[in-house]
Amino acid sequence: MWRWDWRRWASSVRSRWRAILPTGKSFEADMQTIGEILAILAVIVGTAFSITGVLGLVRLPDVYTRLHATGKVGVFGVVLLLIAAMLITPLSVGKGLVLIGLLLIGGPVTAHALASAAYRLGLPLKRAVRDDLAGRNDARS
Repeated sequence: MWRWDWRRWASSVRSRWRAILPTGKSFEADMQTIGEILAILAVIVGTAFSITGVLGLVRLPDVYTRLHATGKVGVFGVVLLLIAAMLITPLSVGKGLVLIGLLLIGGPVTAHALASAAYRLGLPLKRAVRDDLAGRNDARS
């Protein structure tokens, strides 16, 4: 009677994967090079996002659009820079993931709080923007 033996199956799978995947020092060096290239790309794209946020801060007409530019673009720029740091130094992966989570949660909340405070202070809106809250003087929100 035939009986399935998982040890035999595992050893055959392991030997198949060893034949497919390269091993040794050259493979590890290649993977390190790929990680460094990805980190450099993340730094370049993250820096480009951050520069775009700074240009938005300088060029956009009112507080609300400036908050949008710096809040959204700035968070993604910093997230990409943290990803680059995680790729270069593997000991910082846990810290980087915690910081990315806090940025993705805290960034939009902070931008919304600042925009709400600016609106309540009566800072002027550019007329090209539709004001949905114009007739609503609600102290609760």
